[in-house]
Amino acid sequence: MKGMLFAAVCALMADSLGAALIVKPAPPPTIQSIATRFNGYDLNADGIHEINSFTLPDFEPAAALGTGTAGTALVLVDPRLLNSSSPGMNAAIRSHLINHRDDLVREGYRTRVLIADLYRGAVHQDGRTLMAVRRFLRELRLAYPSLKGVTLVGSFPDATLFRRVLAKTVENGQQYLTLHPERINPRADIVLADLDGGWEELYQPIANNEHLKMSVPNGLGFPYNNQFLSGTVTEISNVHWEDIFYIQEDYVERMVAVNGPGSPVTVYIASNAQRHPELTAADRTQPNPIARPEIIVSRIDAKGIALNPTGPIDRLGRSPLDSTGTPQSLEFDLPPAAIEWSHDILLEQRIVADYFDRNHQHRIGVQHAWQYRTGAIQQRDSGLMSATAFNQYLRLADSSGFQPSRSWEQADIVDYVNFLKEPAVLRGISAHSNAYISQFASPLSVATLETALGGDVWAWQSTFSGGFWRLTPSAQPLGGNADWTLGRTLWENRSLMYVGQTFYVHGGCGVNVPDDNWHNVSHDDFLHGFKNNADSVMFFENGLALLARGKTFYDLPSGFGEYVLLNGGRFGFSWRGSFETDGANAALKPGTNGDARVWSNKKAYFWGLRGDWTVRLR
Repeated sequence: MKGMLFAAVCALMADSLGAALIVKPAPPPTIQSIATRFNGYDLNADGIHEINSFTLPDFEPAAALGTGTAGTALVLVDPRLLNSSSPGMNAAIRSHLINHRDDLVREGYRTRVLIADLYRGAVHQDGRTLMAVRRFLRELRLAYPSLKGVTLVGSFPDATLFRRVLAKTVENGQQYLTLHPERINPRADIVLADLDGGWEELYQPIANNEHLKMSVPNGLGFPYNNQFLSGTVTEISNVHWEDIFYIQEDYVERMVAVNGPGSPVTVYIASNAQRHPELTAADRTQPNPIARPEIIVSRIDAKGIALNPTGPIDRLGRSPLDSTGTPQSLEFDLPPAAIEWSHDILLEQRIVADYFDRNHQHRIGVQHAWQYRTGAIQQRDSGLMSATAFNQYLRLADSSGFQPSRSWEQADIVDYVNFLKEPAVLRGISAHSNAYISQFASPLSVATLETALGGDVWAWQSTFSGGFWRLTPSAQPLGGNADWTLGRTLWENRSLMYVGQTFYVHGGCGVNVPDDNWHNVSHDDFLHGFKNNADSVMFFENGLALLARGKTFYDLPSGFGEYVLLNGGRFGFSWRGSFETDGANAALKPGTNGDARVWSNKKAYFWGLRGDWTVRLR
């Protein structure tokens, strides 16, 4: 008995000693303390601070709010939106940010809002500034592995992504080798979202990369590993751009100097595989090697569409807008100049405030009775995916919950306006597009279109009558194009006020291009995002979030519906899911060179998410 008692006492002492030796892990540093370490951050020691400061707005408490059961959500805010000349609008943005933060907290996110004062200046270095922000996010995720995503509110730097692949083509019976540095996405958020990839090594502040197209004798097989290949130059040029991330996939080196088209040329093909310079070792093991984002990046940026006409001034001293801000007719002695546009920070604040109103209303369940369905529209005679097929694609986001879908086939521009007036929580647009417009057939009459738009049109038609040249508000200049003008007109006329909020998948080419693939400008330039198609749709046409492509191509995001469904109806998770889906698809991995897989195996890179990544379909 004494032995048993002694053993029990010894065991108790051992347990007590063991308990005393247990050391609880230290809590992670606060998000703010991590952010503060990046104040005055100079990435490359050139005297330019990529990050001036991350600061707490006055409404944020010392510690981040929320339980974190849904993960950690970061909101970075452009300080311009809180510092306009209007105290009332500044207060409105402040109030909306508080409301948005509280919405996220109620949904289980640990949430922190930070004012992000980043570099703005003469040096074109968006990519370098973005890399500095990426370093901050990487450190933040090391401390908070639950970090799910970041929302950038306002105008933030974009990553411009170029890619060159070895392409074998046959044209009119002649075979060619082509090496073309192609801008595949000027808004490539994969660079910011992939926190462990090799993107920093790919940054080129000044880029000069060779384009080469050479004809190859038809009897000569290529490409092979360790092959010297000779042919004749068809095209050779230098592709110059500033501030890019450059993925050179090919292992091709030109071996001789050439004097232009018609010159003989020899290249050395070290390998016919792809380099994948941006990928981690884990990325390379996928059936189709592709980068994968650790977090979701979404943007709420209305700068490029916050435009008002300021000229020309007519013979009576009138500008294009009257004293109430409504489009008015103008009269000139000589043919008038084109409408002049200026950015308006107060309008930008108004658009952003309206977006957050819509976002909050959706979160608390304010919906039209017929809103929870999909709707899709197809441009007339476009040869693109039918509205019916698009709806089938969208319905995978909730295979059993949606109400019956609405399909608009072979649509003209009036059909498009009426499509927007019918409630649908999830919409697909199938139309040939670019950075500014989505094409539909022209209306049967301009009067019919103006009636559908519901009021004053934000476009002017030039005519001559009564001895004077006149600019008159009219839908005539639209033709069949859905663009900034159409969206602004609907928004100002409140024509979609009672339709309900919506998410968009836009299948058109180049919808998310901010500069028409022409202007080599930084994100704070007036031309960047000027009347951008994607942002016009999202902000002016009741959008909550929108998926759109920054390239000319033929695809839709892979795995869209499955990833929305898997993540509780959160639309934004589909952007991240497209990388996972494509990475798991061995059929996308390039095999026989010359097929479309050379370009399409990384097609997820082409897509971007505008709006809020956290909001659900319902």
